[in-house]
Amino acid sequence: MTRHVKVRLSSGRDLTVPLSDELTTKQLKEEVVKHTSITGRLRIIYLGKILQDDQVIAHVALPHEEEIVVQCSISELSGSPAAADSEDSAVMTPAPRGFDRLRDAGLSDQDIANLRQQFDHDQDNADEDANLAAEEAWIDNDGNDQNDALQGISYEILLGCAAGFFVGFIALFAIFEMDRLGKRLPAAIVVGVAFNLIFGLCRD
Repeated sequence: MTRHVKVRLSSGRDLTVPLSDELTTKQLKEEVVKHTSITGRLRIIYLGKILQDDQVIAHVALPHEEEIVVQCSISELSGSPAAADSEDSAVMTPAPRGFDRLRDAGLSDQDIANLRQQFDHDQDNADEDANLAAEEAWIDNDGNDQNDALQGISYEILLGCAAGFFVGFIALFAIFEMDRLGKRLPAAIVVGVAFNLIFGLCRD
């Protein structure tokens, strides 16, 4: 079976190149330049991925694929019309930092901008790297802070219920001294006293 590479150019023209076992992406680019009048920088794309210059086409192609179809992206850049360097082919989009990571969670650009505006205002820091680092810390610690808060609430409710149940009505007198402690602990004490009363009635 004779295999070949079909290069689809942005002009709509297709170029067919025989596929050898040693044909690399760089050599394929050179074939494109040799058979066309292209004077830009080339990038070969296969199955949505940019191929690096040193990659062997036969190794990355699907097995038993007789015709390997690749896209050829042409950039209008100055310099040699030859194939792009592997460094250029391997360029990757930087990983999102700070609140930009929340875009993967479904937040819109406007949501992120609003959140960043408020957060940067609170931080009052003009250093972009420092702001991004603060945003990273805020995101990474947010879940832990929420868990700590939930654990604190659970402990507070458990303590109030236990005090109300074991101490009984006497614990109700302490409620008037607990206004500064919020509403959860006094409410939990009342619940504990109620359980104490129910338990006492059941025993009788």
